[in-house]
Amino acid sequence: MIVPFRSSQIVGLVWQIDQFTSADQVSRKLKSITQLIDQTEFIDLNLRRLIDWVAEYYITPRPTVLASAIPELFYRLNRRARPVKILSQNQNQAQQLILAPYLNYPRMDQLRSRSDFIEYSQSLSHQEQIQIWQKVASGEQVVVFGTYQPVYLPFKNLRQITIFEPENDLFKYEQNPKVHISVVAKKLAEIHGSKLVIKSYASFSSSSSSIQVANISS
Repeated sequence: MIVPFRSSQIVGLVWQIDQFTSADQVSRKLKSITQLIDQTEFIDLNLRRLIDWVAEYYITPRPTVLASAIPELFYRLNRRARPVKILSQNQNQAQQLILAPYLNYPRMDQLRSRSDFIEYSQSLSHQEQIQIWQKVASGEQVVVFGTYQPVYLPFKNLRQITIFEPENDLFKYEQNPKVHISVVAKKLAEIHGSKLVIKSYASFSSSSSSIQVANISS
């Protein structure tokens, strides 16, 4: 939606709806919405819970967390004021998330040939990020891999989260909000009720190089 802010008009999101006891309270406290761009929910309850938790846990303003979570989507909304359409639900098929400290993680090579494998990062184009967001939000079966950006995708049926080397300092995000991605991922698993698999360096350095990906059939 477009709302008045000081002397300008900006794009905003409805985060929650508060209850007022009277219309008089509304008129005294709030300004009217200038334009409703779209009524589609593209940040669902689970993602809002995660963003709220990150904001509170790391003592960071919610808009800062939100901008970090979906910067390309906000860029689209602010530049064009067009809604981000979510595709029709695909029966909430099982989804997985794999996090590693860097993108060229060698243990991912064996998974890249999978038809449901997706790598999500800031290096993708704006359109590619939108397409992945839509695919995940539609509930399609996917195995998403990345470093930190994927924790903020709108998963619908997140069955398992695997974190490689959670102790690695590369998981410490140095830009605001300054979060530790493995900590955020653990909270994400709690919100979704997902199985959490931790692969510390010590646990696999002397073992087989194969990666066990769960059976994620619906």
